[in-house]
Amino acid sequence: MPRPRTPLPEMGADSARPQFRQPARPANRLPQIRSVQNAADESADLFIYDIIGWGGVTAQLVAEHLSQITAPTIHVRINSGGGDVFEGIAIYNALLRARGRVVTHVDGVAASAASIIALAGQEVLMAQSALAMIHSAWGCVCGNTRELRRVADLLDKVDGQLAGVYARQMDITPEAALALMEAETWMNADEAVAQGFADDIEDREAVEASFDWSLFKNTPDRLAASRGSARGNASKPQTIRELEAVLRDAGYSRTEAARIAASGFATGTPARDEPPAPSLSLSPLEALAATIRSHSQR
Repeated sequence: MPRPRTPLPEMGADSARPQFRQPARPANRLPQIRSVQNAADESADLFIYDIIGWGGVTAQLVAEHLSQITAPTIHVRINSGGGDVFEGIAIYNALLRARGRVVTHVDGVAASAASIIALAGQEVLMAQSALAMIHSAWGCVCGNTRELRRVADLLDKVDGQLAGVYARQMDITPEAALALMEAETWMNADEAVAQGFADDIEDREAVEASFDWSLFKNTPDRLAASRGSARGNASKPQTIRELEAVLRDAGYSRTEAARIAASGFATGTPARDEPPAPSLSLSPLEALAATIRSHSQR
């Protein structure tokens, strides 16, 4: 089954939304969002290349695009510095409810509210040069002490909801997630994968493998060795994370995939009372089938 994705609760009527002054935007400037469904109807791309809310990409626009997509897989491509947290939460929930499998791609930056949108994917991929940033919600308010306290309490509540999403994705406690938010944590692609924010770095091996490095006389040994072999190796799970990705694609949850992949795969020797890990000489489907068979017999 797909990785569980928990919607954020709607804010109640008693948690009135603060009224912020929205940045001015030229009247003829349209929000940068578009969707493209491929000719075979196997997948669709939804591009969110703008601020969230504030005259940019809104939840209503995303919902309208999603309603027109019939492909079983939706690739959501993100390049946004964030924006309105409530619009971000609504977009996150809209993607959770989308038909089919959602894969999010951080093409440039997923900061602030956009980082929450990125985590709506059943798989989260980062471009090698991309960045992600998480921080505490903030806003501006003008009023008496009661108004100031009310907005401060609301921001604390929002932070708690966002921290829960980060904590589930990164497999940390909500308190640890809040600490990262308070510190305004920036992550490059390697850091995002290491901390569990992202599942993998997109197309790193494929890019190396698809280029004929022999054109250059001073090609580093690592890249020279990748020619003709990296693409072949990329089709076989070489690490726990790669095997987890294969298992998630087959419908296992993140937790189930991690448990199965950790069963002796890293060391090449099975843990006590565990079946042997699949051979690296197998194809991905053969390795997956062997793993599933061995665990179904326990």
